[in-house]
Amino acid sequence: MKATHANTCANMKPGRCCRHWACAIVCLHTKRRTCGRASFQELRNFEAALSAEGAELPGLRAADMPQSSAARGVFATRSFEEGELVLRIPQRLCLQVPLTPTSEERWPWQPPAPDEALQPVAALAGRLLECRRGGSLPQGSAFRRYLDLLPGLPALHPLRGWDVKLCGTLRHLHAEAKRRFTSCLASRAEFSDSDFRWALGMVWTRAFALRDSLSLVPYLDLFNHWIPQNRDDPLWSCRLQEFDNAVGLVADRRIMAGEELNHLYSEASDAQLLVQHGIPPKVPSANPFNEALVLLGSEVLESDSPELCQARRAALGKLGWQPACTEWPFLVPSDAQEAGSLRALASLLVMDVDLLQAVAIGGAIQLTASQRRQSCKLLSKWLKEAQDDLEDSQPLLEDAVEVLADSIQPVFASFEFEALSAARRWSRMLAEALHFTARHLRRGCSRLAPSLWASTGPCALEAAALAMADQMRSQGVYPAGRQDVEDLQRVLTEQKQLEIELEQELHAARLQQRRLTMQLSEAQARRRQTQQQARASQSMALPAKELQDLAQVRRNRGSTPQSRRTSKGQKRTPRKSRESPTLGRVALQAAW
Repeated sequence: MKATHANTCANMKPGRCCRHWACAIVCLHTKRRTCGRASFQELRNFEAALSAEGAELPGLRAADMPQSSAARGVFATRSFEEGELVLRIPQRLCLQVPLTPTSEERWPWQPPAPDEALQPVAALAGRLLECRRGGSLPQGSAFRRYLDLLPGLPALHPLRGWDVKLCGTLRHLHAEAKRRFTSCLASRAEFSDSDFRWALGMVWTRAFALRDSLSLVPYLDLFNHWIPQNRDDPLWSCRLQEFDNAVGLVADRRIMAGEELNHLYSEASDAQLLVQHGIPPKVPSANPFNEALVLLGSEVLESDSPELCQARRAALGKLGWQPACTEWPFLVPSDAQEAGSLRALASLLVMDVDLLQAVAIGGAIQLTASQRRQSCKLLSKWLKEAQDDLEDSQPLLEDAVEVLADSIQPVFASFEFEALSAARRWSRMLAEALHFTARHLRRGCSRLAPSLWASTGPCALEAAALAMADQMRSQGVYPAGRQDVEDLQRVLTEQKQLEIELEQELHAARLQQRRLTMQLSEAQARRRQTQQQARASQSMALPAKELQDLAQVRRNRGSTPQSRRTSKGQKRTPRKSRESPTLGRVALQAAW
């Protein structure tokens, strides 16, 4: 990080992707426990000791940051090509404890058994205390020099400026955290509370979660997190990688001589970097992982129909939501995407009672084009309101960022906490409040299944996280910069494009319906014509007996005299002699 005043904790979930799950690494506070800031000669001796013990540090040099002598980083003394080794530290030079499968799967976002999630952290802190008192060290003398360079316990401050109604929750969480860590470190009762706080602080801010162990890796914690100053800045230069019995960094792109070497601690937003690593956000922010917070109240479920309102709550409860919550936090653009929980909520609110009942029993739902259009309009309305809120609170956000940049730590009301307690436990709660919104359970994209705030954690923690999310937004402490507004604008643009596409689909469907209607009309006309012809043919076709009778009548007529009497008694001219004169002349001429 870019400043040495960071002292918040970052409990990050151990994972197998070492590039993104390095556990809470911050810039090494190069201070002795007694005489303060370490000299460059001590750093050179430390680098030489590491090299002598088998570490590879080709072309690296720790130095002060150009813009501030209060912070340090690692710089390249030569160029590196992409994929080239930058740093390699043998694991025998590291202080390690195993990660239990249970803690690796659960820690820290899902509540484990009372103490099992903290066992690796407490175990590593206990080993660090033993090494500090002269116990068994990793092989070689490099780790002893590393211990001498570790800073003392920083001056932590209670968090102030928050709603008093959260005091009770924080008191409870503070007492619970103290009890759990005390039980984890009960076997090392010979150490003082300040020793415990120092050791836990070092582990929280420096340990790496590797595949099978939680480790303190000498020299690796000197590398800063990648923070872009502008949107066109190059990406991070290195990535974390495990080797056979070693851990280190590899060049992720071409690195020029004199360039600072950094890597990505995690794909964290400005808010996460603040609460996990104590890194103040930039204004305007250029962090590509920023997301904006959108809060929706439970009043969106209300309806004039009590049956519809009850069906909505039943469907949400079945899908793992907590309908009793007064506000639901969402992160955009992730939650506004096709499989996001914000999009799912908008879809649920346009359903009728029958569809909601189908959702409640786990059936797959297919919305009509009209319903999809309504849900998109509803989502656009929410995002537009959130954008307006962000623009209104932008001056407050910038003021809060300036306060943080000046090292003035926010504190909580007038309630006093112990140094470790409060800042670190509060920071973990803030991190959980943010991560819960992004790490909600997903049950597949083929059906609507949002489960934000599923019943996987204690109610007190959920309530505190919700209240804190609201406080962070309303009081401007949530470090949402202009990036958030741009994210919302991008999402709104996507929603408008989706509405246009839906309108085009609807127009195409109407044209297709017209064509089908015309084809149906033509088919019906042809059918009627065919039926008429069939009836006409049927009426003309007489039975065989009737035909025979008609033939007999005609034969009988042929056998009668050719002349008939008129009504006046005159003799009728025979049929053959009644030829016209013209026809007679023609017949005579032909005979001639």
